Amino acid sequence: MTQDWFEQTTWNPEIESMFFAKLSKAREWNKSRYLRIQAATLLFHGSPDYFPVALMLFNKVFNDYPDKEWDVMFSHSYLADFYLEKGQYDDARKHYNILYEYNEKSIEKKDSDTCKMGIAEIIIKQKRENEYAFAQKLLESMTHSFPQQFAFLLPIKKRWESLVEQLKTLQQS
Repeated sequence: MTQDWFEQTTWNPEIESMFFAKLSKAREWNKSRYLRIQAATLLFHGSPDYFPVALMLFNKVFNDYPDKEWDVMFSHSYLADFYLEKGQYDDARKHYNILYEYNEKSIEKKDSDTCKMGIAEIIIKQKRENEYAFAQKLLESMTHSFPQQFAFLLPIKKRWESLVEQLKTLQQS
């Protein structure tokens, strides 16, 4: 399987030059998508040394294409999930909050349940007692998000159930 020019798992001056040359020739409406995909590829499949490059590419999405809501919101989602996984809760929360505020105002929800679970998980892990009611509200709003027929949602449902139990335990102590 061939690798697309915007899905590089390594990065060096040659690849960077090639990437931006091809990006400059791409159709305008695809540029933010190519930036987002390349950034996410480096973030999740590249070396940790490529994090600054991924961050630079995500920032180009935020700054150069703010009207491309899909790419902007999913870029925030990728960064939030990455920071959460690394235990950098304040950075994760910043990106989840941007997603949450967008989803509260928008008809088109972008990764809404992932965002809600992420915020709740941060509140639980940091034992932010003053936000337990908010975490409970977020988790309760997801009770119908896991239809039986979608087996692929089972790991997400198990994570949700675990967070609900953890929150109950914290609220009782």
